[in-house]
Amino acid sequence: MQANRSSTVLIAASVLLSGISGCCAIRTPESALEGTWELVVSNPLPHLTKTTMTFDCSGHMTQVSYTIDENTITWNSPSSDVSVAGDQVHVSATQGLAGFTFDGTLDSTSAPARASGKLDLNLNFGPVSLSLNQGDATLVKQ
Repeated sequence: MQANRSSTVLIAASVLLSGISGCCAIRTPESALEGTWELVVSNPLPHLTKTTMTFDCSGHMTQVSYTIDENTITWNSPSSDVSVAGDQVHVSATQGLAGFTFDGTLDSTSAPARASGKLDLNLNFGPVSLSLNQGDATLVKQ
């Protein structure tokens, strides 16, 4: 009986410490996206010079940044939807009426890891309005 209590306490402490230290106790398919990725559009849009997104160890999007001309707009904890099923990746983020959806195929064996696919994007920041429908794009792990 004492051994069972000790095991339970040890497991509970490990889960708590892994959450505090930022390590994931349970890996999900979305964990493959952990880190920062750059979204590269095949036919670059005017003014949009860089887009990056960051995922935590569970694959939840924690940040997305858009560099438009020389200004960077960052959303922390954006409203997002992320899924990985086999090698199929779906990532979307919205803030108000602005946002994007990317659907592609993940190649985690390449260095760096990447996902090639299609992008729908609608951004409206002041005088800059950008739109792309089913454009070719690649997510590249940084």
